[in-house]
Amino acid sequence: MRLRTAAWLLTAIAALASSSTSASARMGPSVLMFYDNGLATPAFIRLTTAADLGTYGDFWGATGGRADPEPFIRTERPYYDVAMFWGPVDQPLESLTSSRANQHGRLYVGARAAPPAAISTDFVLEGPLGASRGTPLVRMTMPPPIAMRDFIHGAWLSEADIEIVEALGMQVRVPGTTRETQLIAEAEEGGRVWPRSGTNAQAFFGINRADHRPVPGTSERRCVDTAGSDAPGVRSGEIVAGNFGMYATLWKQGVSKIWWQPQFLPDLDARGWPGPMTLRVSADRLDAIAPSVSAVPSYSNWARGIVPSGDGPFFFPSGVMLPDPGKWLLVARGGMNWGCFVLSF
Repeated sequence: MRLRTAAWLLTAIAALASSSTSASARMGPSVLMFYDNGLATPAFIRLTTAADLGTYGDFWGATGGRADPEPFIRTERPYYDVAMFWGPVDQPLESLTSSRANQHGRLYVGARAAPPAAISTDFVLEGPLGASRGTPLVRMTMPPPIAMRDFIHGAWLSEADIEIVEALGMQVRVPGTTRETQLIAEAEEGGRVWPRSGTNAQAFFGINRADHRPVPGTSERRCVDTAGSDAPGVRSGEIVAGNFGMYATLWKQGVSKIWWQPQFLPDLDARGWPGPMTLRVSADRLDAIAPSVSAVPSYSNWARGIVPSGDGPFFFPSGVMLPDPGKWLLVARGGMNWGCFVLSF
């Protein structure tokens, strides 16, 4: 039997039950049991504190809101079953059976076309699936098999999630993948589903006006490595960004500067300037375990390049100050535009 009791967990928090029940019982499960898919014996996570319940609450649908699981199970692949037990569990963990669980999930192994993912059902405390939530706790259970329509939550596994389940003896990565390849695969999957079909394209987008040659990179929604590039701009998908070659020098001076030029603009106003559009940039460290940089500012103020003809490109000036040197994955999204860049400094 493998047991993990820590603030790191994979858990299914859902909304409230009776105020007379304990905090752990009202907030989420007290034991997660992973089984099948080649596991010789089940693996367990015991949840003992409110912190345990909250660390990965969104992973298992903490808000109680529905999230269509279809994107997470699009690719047929192996999965581990998960049984979740709510309320006090006083019996030995090895005696637990999935037929007595209050909630169920699946942990999908990564494939070339999709990173590792998890889906889960709602939880049942009284009455059949879909009945009102409340007390008494653990009086009703949800025995398998579970119909696919009952899975209503879905999430991609983060690097931290993957490390947790690997410590329990489960292999969910695509064979041969690393943190870098995993994060890039997740980013490119996000690009695959990001909205397309922009119509108001910028003139000369992706073209160097000096020599009329395409800028380095690709028009496909793939992550582009900018290492060694001395070009002012590099293209990924519908975004040209730069100057990556100067970033390290500016960073050492306490300054950061990356500009972002989207291919597709909002409608133009009477002055010929684009309407409002927000560009959001996220950053993940590829060469070390580090939190995602989620506080990278959002940009909505347009600037325009200066060219003799007066019709320079519209772009977002920005200050993306990364916390440490290293190899970073920058993903930019806005309107019908998506781009992904690997920056090493």
